[in-house]
Amino acid sequence: PGAGQVESLTVNGPELVVDNRAPVVIAPPVHGPGWLNAFSCCDASSIHRGVRAAADGARIVKSETFAIDWILLQDNRLFEDDGARNEHWFAYGAEVTAVAPGTVVSARDGLADGTPKSLPSTLQEPGEGAGNHVIVQIEPGVWAFYAHLQTGSVAVEIGDQVVTGQSIGRLGNSGNSIGPHLHFGLIDGPNPLTANSVPMVIDHYSLTGSVDPASLFASLSDPEALTLRMEDTAQSQSGTLPLNMTITDFS
Repeated sequence: PGAGQVESLTVNGPELVVDNRAPVVIAPPVHGPGWLNAFSCCDASSIHRGVRAAADGARIVKSETFAIDWILLQDNRLFEDDGARNEHWFAYGAEVTAVAPGTVVSARDGLADGTPKSLPSTLQEPGEGAGNHVIVQIEPGVWAFYAHLQTGSVAVEIGDQVVTGQSIGRLGNSGNSIGPHLHFGLIDGPNPLTANSVPMVIDHYSLTGSVDPASLFASLSDPEALTLRMEDTAQSQSGTLPLNMTITDFS
């Protein structure tokens, strides 16, 4: 080739392994109308998408890529009054149910719920970041992870066999949390500190609107700041994953 022309189309670089598994179909872990899917897939600004952790001193894992923080909305707000108490938040104490049948491999209770809108101050070790939690193996290589449950609410024990829709606890504010919500996701190992996130879809729900991401944190100090965009007609969904900052209703 002449001067300035490309001599090769070959690029030498690191090998990229792409996991081509199909997403796992699950039932929703929460129920009723008005659930905000905070930090869900696949917005680049989502907190979960950017999480990286060193595992076993040999690899980097992405444990939260497809995870969702479920927060309940009522009358365009996250909480009543000033939200200074967990009981002010509409999500607090909501029932959390199994998304699929499986075997409980981890269940922790007894960690105190934190104070809303404040950083946690009592965590002693990395494992306490999940707070009160339940982990259920739902198929080979796939575990369902339910975190930040209300203290005293965990209703299952290690070794229990659960069925879809069975109550496993109540939504709380324990662990690394600044407000009542359910952190939920699927992972490819029983330890969320060393596992990768597994793609998932929900069997059925209705998409009813979305929230302006910038307004979510603003609403912690000014409850009226939450900016919603509601659909004229609810959109029925089957076998999809609700995207970041959308609002969903579950029957």
